Amino acid sequence: MKIFLKKIVLFLVLFFITCCVLQLLVNARIKNKTLTGLDNLDLSGQQNDLLFMGNSRCFEHFDPVLFERVFHLKAMNLGIDGHSELVLVKLRLRQYLSKNKAPKFIILSVDPFLRAGSLDNNFNFLYKEAFARYAFLNSPVNEPILSFFKFRKIERYLPLYALLRYQMLQQCFTLSNNKTFSRNRYGKHDEPWDTTVFTVNNSPAVIKQYFDTASYEVKEVKNALYDLNRLCRGAKIQLIAIQTPVYQSIYQKGTFDYIKRLCADGEIPFFDLNVPVLDNNMDNFWNLDHLNTKGVHRMTQVLLSDSAFVRLFTAQPH
Repeated sequence: MKIFLKKIVLFLVLFFITCCVLQLLVNARIKNKTLTGLDNLDLSGQQNDLLFMGNSRCFEHFDPVLFERVFHLKAMNLGIDGHSELVLVKLRLRQYLSKNKAPKFIILSVDPFLRAGSLDNNFNFLYKEAFARYAFLNSPVNEPILSFFKFRKIERYLPLYALLRYQMLQQCFTLSNNKTFSRNRYGKHDEPWDTTVFTVNNSPAVIKQYFDTASYEVKEVKNALYDLNRLCRGAKIQLIAIQTPVYQSIYQKGTFDYIKRLCADGEIPFFDLNVPVLDNNMDNFWNLDHLNTKGVHRMTQVLLSDSAFVRLFTAQPH
């Protein structure tokens, strides 16, 4: 019996050591690379002048290169697909500022999907797998984001477990979606399906119904938005809110204007790009609330032709 127990203990020790070695090899292989475009928490030493933050409509609608060409500044897209919670934007910004120089500007993508969110009671775990690489023996500066996604203790202390559970281990070795950290973090550069115009096929009724729930959280969103703005002002960052287009069939002026009112009361510059030249043309969209590549370029042209927007960047020396 003792011999059997010794063998079991020896096996477990060797297994743990093997997992640790493999975890170290994985960490070395994916260092300074992003597997999904969302897993960019290890960025350090950056001196970006402009950050884009928000949900998928940020991740897919703002191409940093287009802004760099006009304003001659360094820009990066830190949008997190599937997440409209302002608490996560704030956590991501704090995490970024802990390792990098504060930018001069942040463009926050806003829309009726915007939610205050909660660190303690989050139930939105979309794309949690993108952050599994940070779970094991995580850095303290990443802790709030890992807590937001509710990674468990076993995922934090057992090597390889998080990567295996969220099916990311193979991608770590193959680097099948390898993207080196760069200023060009913009989802559409590598999406061939988005270069072709497809028929808009989402249900307007479903999205409208979701938009209608925006009014339930006005107070919470207001407090979270103003809290984010205070953080930006404390770091001498100009926060700018931009509402990117949705297709006209789901646009409801009253619902979309509530963010505009919040920004006006909080003295946050706000720009609404739901204008006929963009939202009346199906060729600009790949679904009802996301632009395709052609639409992104057209939207950027409209925004950069707005003198009030341009003045925000040209009024200060860079």
